[in-house]
Amino acid sequence: MDRPAKAPQRAVKNRVSKTFFFENTDPVTSSQARFYSSDMSQRYVFADGGVNIRLGEAREKGSALGFTFANYSQPQGQDLIPTRVDVMRLRSSKTVEAKRFRALSYQQAFNGIDVQFAIDADALSQTIAVRPSAKVSELEISYSGVEFLKLMADGSMEVVFDGGKLLYSKPSCSERGLRGSAPLDCAYQLTGLKTFGISIIGERDQELGLTIQSEILAKDH
Repeated sequence: MDRPAKAPQRAVKNRVSKTFFFENTDPVTSSQARFYSSDMSQRYVFADGGVNIRLGEAREKGSALGFTFANYSQPQGQDLIPTRVDVMRLRSSKTVEAKRFRALSYQQAFNGIDVQFAIDADALSQTIAVRPSAKVSELEISYSGVEFLKLMADGSMEVVFDGGKLLYSKPSCSERGLRGSAPLDCAYQLTGLKTFGISIIGERDQELGLTIQSEILAKDH
């Protein structure tokens, strides 16, 4: 995933499609783009093992970046929207039906850790689910096509690339147990110039699951 793949389809109906995840119905490129979501200035492509992003008004000539997980996990659609839409493949004039989903999940993106995405008109929300006994230290997300990552004083994080930035909101962490959830302090931790993980502040109960939530917002593009 050194070079972000282009989405192989474009929506014919419902052109502003960034609030949903569309399946890729092209078998030739499905491993490079299982799902995608886009509008006129942003496109997210969800491939095996990570996510590719295109930003800019001239999207095909804009900034290309992406991030990968440790494991080559295949994304799965969740919360199917009953109605289907027609999409047109870029390499042909054939129109086919495609399913839409409200969420995507990468099971075992890291050992014992799942990553789920949902999307709205402004941001891509990310939920990381750490299973009981799994190590948070296994979590390390690697970016490509960027200059560097930067921790901010308010607990957020910037991903700086040529032409703009991605802003990660301050992470919200909680432990999950039979009696519900309890908040836990955590923060982003830079593990390299273009890689980051999560640091737990205080003690974590290893017998409980852990949920880490944040939003990813593009700005200045």
